[in-house]
Amino acid sequence: MGYARYAINRNGEQAVYAFGRERGEFSANDLREVLPETGRGFLGAAIGALRCSGVIEHTGRMVPSTSGPTKGHGIHVWRLSARGRRLAGRSAAATLEAA
Repeated sequence: MGYARYAINRNGEQAVYAFGRERGEFSANDLREVLPETGRGFLGAAIGALRCSGVIEHTGRMVPSTSGPTKGHGIHVWRLSARGRRLAGRSAAATLEAA
């Protein structure tokens, strides 16, 4: 179970970097489309951790959630912070080196 959580967390981090680099802004709706099933509340907790660690920042905008259980309530739109952009660049460089 611990490894599975780590793998989901690592995939989530990589997805945030990719969306931040390629699209600029993203929401949990975008991340849910590319991540495996994460379990109730895990994606929100992962986004909260990235926000608290200074990797992402709120844009000031919200969009309706596409997750059925949320009944379309508003969710935040995020972007990479300056720190997040630095980390995303390192992540992309490491991926290219590994290929």
